[in-house]
Amino acid sequence: MSSELFAPFQLSDLRLANRMVMAPLTRNRADKKNTVTSMMVKYYQQRSSAGLIISESAPISAEAIGYPGTPGIFNEDHVSAWRKTTQAAHDQGGHILFNCNIVDVYRIPAYCLIMLFLLHLLH
Repeated sequence: MSSELFAPFQLSDLRLANRMVMAPLTRNRADKKNTVTSMMVKYYQQRSSAGLIISESAPISAEAIGYPGTPGIFNEDHVSAWRKTTQAAHDQGGHILFNCNIVDVYRIPAYCLIMLFLLHLLH
């Protein structure tokens, strides 16, 4: 049984190196503009041997920020920084599932459509 943990695994269209999944761990290390930093890129790159990484929560708008230091995904700088992050993990053979954070989404249903669009951009 324990050997299955380290065996490759097919998850939909992703071929994972193993069955280990890194849970989202929000560390509040984004810069003052809520942009991913080089330290964060390195963090995900170093953990890319997990079969799948679930990113820390990322607010999709300034209104969706629930607490400081979270890496947003609501402007071009954010998207560019997250692309560097995912590419760093991909270069090491890793896979990342993006974790959108939408504080009070029930108040603004249009954010659901924005989230789907952003997921498409990062694919």
